[in-house]
Amino acid sequence: MIQNFFHWIARTSYAPAYRRFLCGRNRVEEVQRKKLQSLLSKSSQSAFGKHLGIEGSETYEEFSDKVPLSSYVDYEIWIRRQKESKGQTILANDVSRFEPTSGSSSARKWIPYSSELLSEFNEAASSWLGDLSKKYPAICSGRHYWSLSYLPEDLRSQKTNTDDIEIFSWFKQFVFKRIMVLPSQLGLLPDALSCRMASLVYLAKSSDLTFISVWSPTYLTELLNDLITHKEEIAETLETGQWQRESLQQSDFSSPQCSETAALIRAISAQDFSFVEKLWPKLTLISAWESAHSFWWAQQLKAIFSKVSFQGKGLWATEGVVSIPFEGKRALAYTSHFYEFRCLESGEIIPSWKLKKSQLVQPILTTGSGFMRYALPDKLEVTGFYHSVPCFEFLGRIDGIDLVGEKIDTPIATNILARMSADFKVPFLTLIADASSSRPRYVFLAEKDAPLTPELEDRGESLLQENHHYRVARELNQLDRSTVCLQKNAYAFYKKIRGQTLIEGDLKIEPLIYLNAEQKGVFNEFA
Repeated sequence: MIQNFFHWIARTSYAPAYRRFLCGRNRVEEVQRKKLQSLLSKSSQSAFGKHLGIEGSETYEEFSDKVPLSSYVDYEIWIRRQKESKGQTILANDVSRFEPTSGSSSARKWIPYSSELLSEFNEAASSWLGDLSKKYPAICSGRHYWSLSYLPEDLRSQKTNTDDIEIFSWFKQFVFKRIMVLPSQLGLLPDALSCRMASLVYLAKSSDLTFISVWSPTYLTELLNDLITHKEEIAETLETGQWQRESLQQSDFSSPQCSETAALIRAISAQDFSFVEKLWPKLTLISAWESAHSFWWAQQLKAIFSKVSFQGKGLWATEGVVSIPFEGKRALAYTSHFYEFRCLESGEIIPSWKLKKSQLVQPILTTGSGFMRYALPDKLEVTGFYHSVPCFEFLGRIDGIDLVGEKIDTPIATNILARMSADFKVPFLTLIADASSSRPRYVFLAEKDAPLTPELEDRGESLLQENHHYRVARELNQLDRSTVCLQKNAYAFYKKIRGQTLIEGDLKIEPLIYLNAEQKGVFNEFA
């Protein structure tokens, strides 16, 4: 079977990275020091590296003395120069594109993707896939669904990739696309709903589906909810082989056709997810986030797919990868970048080979993008070791919340609340990440000094959508629309949410808080 042949090629292609990960598992310090030397040698040729005085022969100790910790604001001018340079080595050589992300310093940040950085991502992903194919060999007997994101129109002139396999070399992409359920260019359809509808039709037709890889578990649960909501349109499309939606009729994608699947879709009843076993009888594994704020939705997903194995993902960011699932642990992707960690208790900066179990740390990356000692805003716990490779549990973002990948942090929330208060002359206390509702959402809490109007809620949603990842999460239907909660005594309501027993004068108001799934109904109870 031709599909088995492409699976064999795929396994062969990522086997070298898998072997490198195994071979170095007892030599983390040696591998990491060599990686740093390689990166510094390349950085010594870049404008940014020369600015820092990088010679290329520094030891780790000399490097840590010479180069300070950094954040995105330290790179903005250099990224702008790299964009305008027409191929010059400003931050890194051979920068092929810029990937968007977001954070406290700006609504949208652009991360330079060089061939070296892509190679580092490739190394981590291939090591993970090598382990995955050995632990779950059945996934190599059918097709895969990897997360496919709708690309907002304003990004299409600056970014063309919409799925996760674009981190791989052209050869691996060629092979992987032969075993994927969806055409990657679906993400360029004119609107997010068209992208989801087309994805659902292709997915429903794929009875040989064996593996699903998404980031947020809510992405998959919302796809299933859409399948129920739009079952008639999907069934009609599969029965006739013709798209029912005008935007899809005008696209270059042909519709799958299968009368048997159409009948299965029509038989679906609301909120009954037992149909997943009939649609995808060969489904073996789902990979998604399950740490920190994703825990509740991961449990929901496990209940829906009760007969399917589930693997929690490691920590990946647009800037780099920190950990990968490997032999049942979330191990440092030590063959990819160079890693340091800030101990959140002592403030000490620690190289990866000196970490100790139970430490709470923040990852610091030096990568092929030209970023050096770049601190990610994530909180990790060292859970143990795979041989000498440190392993981690993701505990959340430092001063931030990330329900489904929207990356809202304290500075963003503070800025939005100040603008809302100024616009409407209403004291907005806090922004609540509400995981207690049927679909996660953000709620603005304010004193009831003004009537609740559509303009008030529209403004809050508009300000949140200035954040790139929030807007994408909304367009993918992973987050419900934000709302405003006006309370006569908002301070007491805040206190109830926080579960505080302190007197009001001792209670500190935080601009961004989390309402967990166990607090369901708290808005109605207090109203």
